Amino acid sequence: MTYLTENPIFIVSLLLCALAWNVPQVSFTAITNQNKTVDEVLQMIREYKSHFGYPPTFNDYEVFMKCLSPDAIEDNTVSLIHNEILKQQHPKITVSEIEEIIKTKRSSVKNFRVRYNIVTQEEKNHLNKQQSSQCEFAFKDDMYYLDVNIRSLNSRDKISYDGHILRRLRQMGNLPNQGEIRQGDDLSVFYDPWMPLTLAGLFDTQSCGVPNYMNDLMLFLHGQPITLPDGTQIRTTPYVFEKMENVGGHDCISVSGGTDCKYLAIDCDYSLVQWEEYATEGTKLPNGQMVPERILRTRGTVQELIDYGNGIWLPQQITIHNFSKTGQVEQTISIKTVSASVNDEIDTALFRDILPDNTLVSDAINDVVYHYGERESIRSISSDIMKNKKILIYRSMGMAIGLTLVILAVFLKYRQNRKHAETDCA
Repeated sequence: MTYLTENPIFIVSLLLCALAWNVPQVSFTAITNQNKTVDEVLQMIREYKSHFGYPPTFNDYEVFMKCLSPDAIEDNTVSLIHNEILKQQHPKITVSEIEEIIKTKRSSVKNFRVRYNIVTQEEKNHLNKQQSSQCEFAFKDDMYYLDVNIRSLNSRDKISYDGHILRRLRQMGNLPNQGEIRQGDDLSVFYDPWMPLTLAGLFDTQSCGVPNYMNDLMLFLHGQPITLPDGTQIRTTPYVFEKMENVGGHDCISVSGGTDCKYLAIDCDYSLVQWEEYATEGTKLPNGQMVPERILRTRGTVQELIDYGNGIWLPQQITIHNFSKTGQVEQTISIKTVSASVNDEIDTALFRDILPDNTLVSDAINDVVYHYGERESIRSISSDIMKNKKILIYRSMGMAIGLTLVILAVFLKYRQNRKHAETDCA
């Protein structure tokens, strides 16, 4: 493992391998011969398209590296092969053009509301455990709303933010309702990775303070920061490949960057219809050469898209599979959109009135605790804390005094018994 982290060629190889996507690997006769020079391999890359009709991708990079003679690999070999592959790519749309499309889509959504169901099936270690939730999410201007009802646990968490104040309601079984009111300085509670707009890659995750490069298409296209083993910070550069893929009946372009690959449907305004996340590990060949190997860990697929106007296509049914290192499905997550509205008017009361009467509310803004709707029962949070501290102090003092008296009584009794014993001996 020390060799892997200290070998710059292998580290760069891993990063290049992470940009790969699934296409048939090189198989024409010339490539079966190994021990080639760098110039011979570069020529093979140039001739690739004449054999297959499309240029090579980074998945073929692994094969090209295996064709090299061990003596031919130098510090600049990786970059030479990498740059030659890029030269062969002539996509019909660029990353910057896709960024503009996504930016236009996102800015067109002013009001948004969606209801959706989530079913999670755990299949790890031969367990068959299922959890289901009913959810609702909405935003309007700088106001947010999220309602997560986990039916299998009989619990509910409802949160709202009106642009200034954050309110939260927690319900668990037959227990009394618990409420919270505070300043909205942390909006990360509104980030739900399974919300349909998030799964479409169109939700601004940075607005909630939770930047996510896998779910946020704008961040993904901008490039994901990566820290190398030596502490060096670099940023991955996504690439659009020329070869078209067919996913669910849609002709798609594929965009690879970091450890993720996105498939965008051309006929649906470049909407996300499938994504994959890979892990990379090193494989040592018999000749001692280290070659990176990709392992698929997550694949999400959209079963149906509906057009809501302005280029906004929302997934109606999404299935996500999480895989083990051996390729077995460990977890399946199914998300179904029940209803959705884009730019329809939303009553602002949704972002304020979520606390029912008699909810025990902890109000951090006014430093009080009270039952909602019964203002006469207000009491200070800090006063209660000080009162409890005083009670603890008094109890501690009483216990200390009592213990001291017990020890003193035992000591006096001991001296008295000893004095009697000495008198009897005399």
